[in-house]
Amino acid sequence: RIIISMHRFLVLMLCVKLALLAQLNPAEEGERIYGGRFAKEGEFPWMVYVDMREGDCGGALISEKYVLTAGHCIYDTDTEKVISVKDIRVRVGNINALKGNPLPVEKILHYPNYNGNSVNDIAILKLKVPASLNKNIQPICLADNNYILEDETPVTQMGWGEFENGSDCSENLRVTSSGYYLKNVTCRLDTRKWTDIGMLCVARAGGDRTCCGDSGGPLL
Repeated sequence: RIIISMHRFLVLMLCVKLALLAQLNPAEEGERIYGGRFAKEGEFPWMVYVDMREGDCGGALISEKYVLTAGHCIYDTDTEKVISVKDIRVRVGNINALKGNPLPVEKILHYPNYNGNSVNDIAILKLKVPASLNKNIQPICLADNNYILEDETPVTQMGWGEFENGSDCSENLRVTSSGYYLKNVTCRLDTRKWTDIGMLCVARAGGDRTCCGDSGGPLL
């Protein structure tokens, strides 16, 4: 039988069935990109590495000056405040997390009602300087408001998070295509788990999945 994995998502849908992914389940439920494959250079030119003083996340370039990521990536749960722009930079243009071109962040735009839980988990990073577009750096296109994601649509996930239990984060971008989207009604019936109207549910048919460090990255 398939194993169901719940994820916390941002409901901004991008073209090619993309949403911004964040974690809901605790790590012991196995949310790691086990196996999968390495991404090819230039395969996902909108994917960015959000490099912070404490922790790291993924993100999606939505224009030359803006990056979409998860709200919990830029939220300090100890102080209950958004982190300083001095503690964050965005790396673009390389599948290796630390070899991407580092761009400073000018402003963090977070959802005003986000308080560290799974609802309203969204943030936009405004870059100080525009990203120089090339074959490895391109903004992702946005879907229109009428886009509908069908039940059981196959999805692809990616990130620089842990790739096995207890491992360090992956230096190179990893990709897995073992999951598929479930409508909230289907998800509740199959998993008996609660999903908010602002969440998406993904089931996985294999052992590959996402983990800490993959938050904020895209779902294709």
